[in-house]
Amino acid sequence: MKQLGFHLRQNERYRLVGELACMAAHELRNPLTTIIANAQLGQMIQDEQKQKELYLRIQQASHRMSDILQEMMGLCRPGEAELSPVDVVTVLSEVLGLVRAQLLTQGIELEWKNQEKVPRVWGENKLLRQVFLNVIQNAIQAMPSGGKLTVKAYVSGGEVVVSVRDSGMGIPHELQNQIFKSFITTKENGNGLGLFITRQIMVGNFGGRVWFSSVPGEGAEFYLAFHSAESLAQGRLNGVDKPYWTVAQSMVQ
Repeated sequence: MKQLGFHLRQNERYRLVGELACMAAHELRNPLTTIIANAQLGQMIQDEQKQKELYLRIQQASHRMSDILQEMMGLCRPGEAELSPVDVVTVLSEVLGLVRAQLLTQGIELEWKNQEKVPRVWGENKLLRQVFLNVIQNAIQAMPSGGKLTVKAYVSGGEVVVSVRDSGMGIPHELQNQIFKSFITTKENGNGLGLFITRQIMVGNFGGRVWFSSVPGEGAEFYLAFHSAESLAQGRLNGVDKPYWTVAQSMVQ
């Protein structure tokens, strides 16, 4: 029995290591795609100032890869993220800058709208960047032959909402109830971890919500909802005077 227990524990370790390796591969793919796209675009232009901008994005993506490896190590040694007020418009701007070359080379039009004075949210810069990059890359990958990417930041019902819409083929009905589960994907070369990780961060780390709407053949729109840092400071969360994180699970949609 002891030997059986030992083998079961070993198998569980191997399974976890395999999942961690898949997560690392998925998360590293996004900044690597940014590096390749910006490097290719840099070879096509002669303007030194534009080249410097591209090289800066390559440097930022390289740092992002380093951060991801650090985050993967953090999964081996779980801990709590240090949350603070974060400007979502600034983080969105950084992420859209990272993927701009990819949008150009893939023939995707970008429409970016945000309300004036969008409140700061309770989050963490690196994790927020990871969430936005995952959802935006998911939208880009849904439009391999070009299309339109629409990104919005606004306030609705006391929450700060970021929406990302693509004009791709949408999500098949049979996968819509499973899309946030690990290893579920609609893409031939996908591994089904991007949206899973996004939901883990949104709900587990930020106490927020994430959901989508999609009509097959007409694209998909993903929504990320955060409570503002101001509402948290004032202790107003759905009219309940409780710490933000204690009601996180009840907010999952």
